[in-house]
Amino acid sequence: MTPSEIDPDIIRQIFEKLPYGVLIFDSRGTAVSANQEAARLLDYHLQEIPGLTREDFLALCQPDRLDYIHLKRALLGETAPGAGEYTFATVSRRLSARVIPLHTEGIPSSALLLREHHEWQAELISETAVDRLHSPLAFAASYCETLQSRLDEDWGQEFELQDLARITRESIGQAFASWEMLHRLHITNPEQQKHRAYRAIALPAVLQFALRDLDERGVPGTSRLTLDIPAMLPPVRASETDLRIGLSALLEGAANRQNAGDSIVIKAHDRTHYIQIDFIAEKPANALVSYLFDSLPCAIAEQVIIRHGGRIWFSAGGGGHVCSISLPVWKEQA
Repeated sequence: MTPSEIDPDIIRQIFEKLPYGVLIFDSRGTAVSANQEAARLLDYHLQEIPGLTREDFLALCQPDRLDYIHLKRALLGETAPGAGEYTFATVSRRLSARVIPLHTEGIPSSALLLREHHEWQAELISETAVDRLHSPLAFAASYCETLQSRLDEDWGQEFELQDLARITRESIGQAFASWEMLHRLHITNPEQQKHRAYRAIALPAVLQFALRDLDERGVPGTSRLTLDIPAMLPPVRASETDLRIGLSALLEGAANRQNAGDSIVIKAHDRTHYIQIDFIAEKPANALVSYLFDSLPCAIAEQVIIRHGGRIWFSAGGGGHVCSISLPVWKEQA
C-alpha cells in the first residue's frame, strides 16, 4: 500500500490521536488544519482555528518571554527553523513548539508541533542558583578578608569592624536562604514524589501556614498579601508537605516582585471538581505575569501544582492582573 492509497479517515484518526498539538499553515501563512490537542493548548474551539494567520498565533504569545523572538523569526521565515524546540508562554500555559517546513507540489508551507511544557527550565534554574549563591558568598568572603586584615592591624575604628561583621553576616544569611530554596526545589522533583501520600487537605490552613512561613523568614512584601478564603471550602487532594512548599513559594515569588504600594488579595472558589485560587493584584504589577515562571520560588510552585493535577494560568482586566491555580477536590474512596 502506498501513502496515496491510505484511507483519509485513518490519517485523520492518527492526526487526532497524536500526543502533540498540530497546526498547519499554507503558503500564505494561514492555518488550514489543526487537531483537537492544538485547539486545547491554544484555548480555541477547533472550528475557530482555520483562517487564523501566523501573526494571529504569535499574538497569543507573550512577546517578552523565553524563546518567543526565535519562534517568531522561524515561523515567519526570517530565519531557518532550528532542530530543537522553542519554549514560549501564552496567557494560560507554557508551551514548546517545533517548526517544520513542508512542501506540497513545490509550494512551501509549514507545520507547528505543540506540546505543554511541564519540565523544569534546567538552564534557568541552574543560572539562578549559581547567581543567588555566588553573589552573597563572594561578598561574605571579601568582607571577611577585609575584617581579618583590620583585626590583624589592630584597627581602632570599632564602628567599621561592626559594619564589616554585619555585612558578612547578612551575606551568609542570603546564601543560606538560597540554599534552603534549592533544597525545596529538590524535594519537589517528580523523582522524589513517587511515594508521596495524598490525602484530604484543608486549603485555608495551608495558606495561613504559608503566610506565617514567609513572615517568619522575613520575606519583603509579606504584609501586603491578604487572604480572603471561605472557611467551608471542600478539602483538596494533596501531599500536605509539598502543598505547603508550593504555596509558600508562589506567595514568596509574588511578594518579592511587588512594586511599592501594590497589594495582592488571595481568594478561593469552589468549582465543584476543583478549587480555584486567585492571586489578584490590586493594581498593575509585573509580579504575576512576566516573571512567574522565571524565578526559583515559582519554579517550585509550578512543579508542585502540576504534580497535584492542577493548572496555573493568567488573566488581566480592571487595571490589574490575576494569577490563578486549580487543585483537585478530594474524593472519598469507595
